Amino acid sequence: MSPGGQQPDPWGQVSTLVAGPVAWGAIGYGVDALADSHVFLPAGLVLGILASAWLVVARYTAAERLRAEGSDLHGPTESTTGGDRR
Repeated sequence: MSPGGQQPDPWGQVSTLVAGPVAWGAIGYGVDALADSHVFLPAGLVLGILASAWLVVARYTAAERLRAEGSDLHGPTESTTGGDRR
């Protein structure tokens, strides 16, 4: 961990990896029930796995890039905005 930096949230990453297949699988299940087919549940699960993995990797690399640049992960601070935010 860099001084003053934050570590990646492992539980946030795990929950993102689980939530993707659950959400897209549920959507696929619903479409399968409406369309009386068996194609959309597996497609939704695969889409959820791919999308959640991409999101975790994108967030992790963005956080690492910001950390390498010395930026704060929570956006600009009051000293960089030039005053009071109202």
